[in-house]
Amino acid sequence: MARKRKLQRIQEVGAEVEAAILEKGEATKLQTYDDEHLFAVDTAGSKAKKAKKEKEPGVWSSKVVPAKAKAIEEKIKKIAAKPQPKKQATASTMENLWGSDGAAITTTAAERALDPYVAPALIKKKAALVRKASTKYKIKPVEVAAAGQSYHPEFESHQDVLAEAVAKKLEKQAQREADRARIKKGLSEETKAFINDKDSDDEDAAENSDDNNSDDETAEGARKLKVHEKYTRSERNRQARHKKLTKEIETRKAEKKLLKQINTVNSITGELNKKDKLARKQKEVKKFLLEKKLEEEPEILMGGKKQKLNRDTLVTLTEDLSGNLRTLKPKGSVLQDRFDSMLKRNMIEIGKPKKKSQKATKFVPKHKYRNDDEI
Repeated sequence: MARKRKLQRIQEVGAEVEAAILEKGEATKLQTYDDEHLFAVDTAGSKAKKAKKEKEPGVWSSKVVPAKAKAIEEKIKKIAAKPQPKKQATASTMENLWGSDGAAITTTAAERALDPYVAPALIKKKAALVRKASTKYKIKPVEVAAAGQSYHPEFESHQDVLAEAVAKKLEKQAQREADRARIKKGLSEETKAFINDKDSDDEDAAENSDDNNSDDETAEGARKLKVHEKYTRSERNRQARHKKLTKEIETRKAEKKLLKQINTVNSITGELNKKDKLARKQKEVKKFLLEKKLEEEPEILMGGKKQKLNRDTLVTLTEDLSGNLRTLKPKGSVLQDRFDSMLKRNMIEIGKPKKKSQKATKFVPKHKYRNDDEI
């Protein structure tokens, strides 16, 4: 046992001595080297290529193992020598956003490649972005201007367009004045006279009805007083003969009426032909009116309501007509023209429908329950 302890003490002392020798050697090893080994002066200048610094075997740190460093360098060289696969640049595929019919395509190429049985569960249906064109009006995408709106128009056509523009202006002005005009106060003399006459007629009718009611009441009283006596046999026979005669007369009249109808077949067919002609004419008129309505100015959606788009007729005055495109003053704009065309074709809408303001409601509890703590 003592021998083992002695060996332990010797080993501990030996380890301390070795550590002290190594520490002293690390501290004094640089003193044995010359200045040439410890310091280097750069005489080549900044333009020249600097020589690669190499550590002397006596200066390198004890922490770095040269064998391991060489193994790491060899691994790096092997990895660099291997041909690395180059990433192929994926070509950006441009997808068409609009179909052949002009409607927006709401599904992507990946969604279209799905199985038809799986697609309904994965693809969510989206609402169509394109509004349906109105069928009530026949609207051209690009409206051709009138002959009088040309830069070098004929005199008559130019005057017609000018007259149309002035008529629109006057109509707008009259409508504005009518909207701003005050509502008339009181009733006109004709209305007052009509009301007075009506009141007097009502009073006369009421008096007459009272008189008639009194007469009817007296007549009913007289009828009530009158009592039918029992008819004799001769009177009953007379009544029976009278009934039989009236029945015969009615049958003769019916037969006569039937014969008359048979004889008037031609007149009935004539009336039917007239009715057919009238119906055909009405149908043609209705068709003509519908065709005329198709060419009318359409209604547009503004804030959820349908309104007419009233624009001024663009025409150059006679004094401004030069007959040359270079000196002509332009009227209107292409942007406004395209915007109006899209509005008329129901492709866009100005504003949004106004939401109806809801009244604020207060919740009033019907019963008030007590808590367990209050009981």
